[in-house]
Amino acid sequence: MGSQQITLQTGQRTWSSPSNEFVIADNSASMPNVSTTEPSPGDNALLVVNSNLAKIVFLARDTAGGTVTDGGQHRVYIYSWSRMGTIWIPTYIAGVKVTTGTSTGVAATALDETVYFCKDVELEDGDNSIRVIAGSGIADGDAGVIASATVDVEGATYLSFIYDVDGLTTTAELFGVLVATF
Repeated sequence: MGSQQITLQTGQRTWSSPSNEFVIADNSASMPNVSTTEPSPGDNALLVVNSNLAKIVFLARDTAGGTVTDGGQHRVYIYSWSRMGTIWIPTYIAGVKVTTGTSTGVAATALDETVYFCKDVELEDGDNSIRVIAGSGIADGDAGVIASATVDVEGATYLSFIYDVDGLTTTAELFGVLVATF
């Protein structure tokens, strides 16, 4: 028998957002309930069908377009949604605490200079298989650091996100994520 050559290839990463709008933190949010209604971008849900993993970058913005304080924090709760017959079942993946950095978007683009990227991600609870890439250990500040988390979507159809600032300090009032699936 001869040997066979196998080539594994990953497609190019393309970022998308569950919603074209940033959302206000919902400090009273609880886990979504089983529903007969399919999740949608209005529910801050992103279609991830036929994906294995999702890389998530966390964002913050001030409502007036002002500066967001470096070091401000907010929480993001990540859920997956799968269908069984006519019902949609949400499952909790993780709760992360993220810290805003100094890296911003670019003027006159979809992510303009009022959008701040988060420099640190900390897993607070949930699936410990989440892969966190953060810049908190980088010396001499955080210029250019954009932290991320990669989660296994485990065959889900949608990912959804809930934002919370309860008990944390931030000047940001709006929150969002960018997600790349592969």
